[in-house]
Amino acid sequence: MRWLPGSSLPDPSPTLGLVSLVVVFFSTRGGKRGVLISAVALVALSVSACSSGDPSVGDAKSADPSAARAVEEEAAIDTYQKFWDILIAAQNSGEVKSSAFEGIATGTFVEARIKRIRDYRDQKIRRVGEPEFSAFEASVNDDRATVTACFNEDEWGFERDGQSVEVEKKGSGPVGTQLERSGDGWIMTELLEPDTITKDCS
Repeated sequence: MRWLPGSSLPDPSPTLGLVSLVVVFFSTRGGKRGVLISAVALVALSVSACSSGDPSVGDAKSADPSAARAVEEEAAIDTYQKFWDILIAAQNSGEVKSSAFEGIATGTFVEARIKRIRDYRDQKIRRVGEPEFSAFEASVNDDRATVTACFNEDEWGFERDGQSVEVEKKGSGPVGTQLERSGDGWIMTELLEPDTITKDCS
């Protein structure tokens, strides 16, 4: 049974109109017995009308909170991955716009990354290849989220003036970020220091 907003009366429907006609017919032609039958019919059809209403009511009751949380965690991870996609492309090309991370990340760490990319470009340094990520994890607490991952940049090398630059191979280690809710999504507000992350990336 549908209810009109701001009203205590049910929304009229063809089904209830039909029930009313049944009541009138039986009560005028069948005496007391007719009234009884029509009343039973009215109750049965009214219950049917209510139970066949908006299915979202049942869906809301059966909604799984853990499933909703998983969606939020996945969205936070997606934001972190987008940040890295932009950063990797910018360091490999040497080109980056000041607005490159808009809507994805905010804070002094963003400005520091943009400056580093431009400094590399001025020194004719660029990165080649790409790092590897694994073991993404996210936790959500109200309007804040934390994302961590294992990060290996051994195959994300350096070139200077077109010549390969040898750097120490460090293997895989933890990286992460803090995020805050922004509209329907997430925005990064802080990068976590590796030594503050409890994560086995060996």
